[in-house]
Amino acid sequence: MPCTCAKEVIYPFADKEWRRNGDCADIMVRVTANARKASVEMVNAGSYRARVDAPAVEGKANARLIEMLAEHFGVPKSGVIILSGAKSKSKKVRIVQ
Repeated sequence: MPCTCAKEVIYPFADKEWRRNGDCADIMVRVTANARKASVEMVNAGSYRARVDAPAVEGKANARLIEMLAEHFGVPKSGVIILSGAKSKSKKVRIVQ
C-alpha cells in the first residue's frame, strides 16, 4: 500500500488530530497485553501506550490492538498496519487515513 509519508515523519498527533502532510503516519506503540481495562494514551509526540484486554497468544493481542487504534484514530481496521514488532511489546504501526 503506497503511502505519501513514507519518507517524511508526521509528528505529533494532537491526540486524534491529523497533520495533513500526507495520508498516513507511523507511530510507536508500547503494548501491555492481558490488561484489566483497554486504553490507548499518548506518551509523547508519535509515541503511544496501549493496554490491551486480550492475551498475547495466537495474535489475539495484535488483533485487539488494531481494533483499538482504528477506533482511537477514527479509521477503518484496514487502515492500521503493524510494520514491525508483531511478536514484541514495542511496535511500529502505520495509520492510514
